[in-house]
Amino acid sequence: MPLELGHVTRLESLILKNNPGLFGWIPTTLAHIKSLSQLGLYENALSGTIPDIFKHANQIRYINLEGNNMYGSIPLSIQQLTKLDTLALANNRFDGRIPISELSQTALKYLSLSQNEFSSMLEHSIKTVTTLEYLYLDHNKLRGPIPREIAALTNLSTYTTTSCVSSTIYISTNFRPLSSKRIA
Repeated sequence: MPLELGHVTRLESLILKNNPGLFGWIPTTLAHIKSLSQLGLYENALSGTIPDIFKHANQIRYINLEGNNMYGSIPLSIQQLTKLDTLALANNRFDGRIPISELSQTALKYLSLSQNEFSSMLEHSIKTVTTLEYLYLDHNKLRGPIPREIAALTNLSTYTTTSCVSSTIYISTNFRPLSSKRIA
């Protein structure tokens, strides 16, 4: 991807999808686009890590990098995206810990991390992501029990952990049932 994309400073949406010939890294120059609210670079052949662009490009509400060949961890500076409601990173090679504490600083409703290599435990602080409605964690290498604090997420309607963690979810009596959808 060309570095010059960062010079289009009034750009609000950057959506490049379904281009198997689109390869390379996401340029750090995207940090110069302060008006960027949507970053959709999915089903391409991008590689590399997520650049740490969030300090300046902090208006982003939507990030979809699914279906690439990206790796590394989610930058902790993601907490600067207070308007972020969608983070879709499925079908890549991301690893490390899921930064739940940092994600709780956002307005996250949709979190899709399926089919990656995350290997940490799901943190008890999951209860602090109170806006979360959809949580997809299946096909990772997560370990440990699913924290019972997940029952505090009263907005959560979809949750998957297939082939990810084998444990029991403890549901409090005031928690409404989750509908479970499996991703094939």
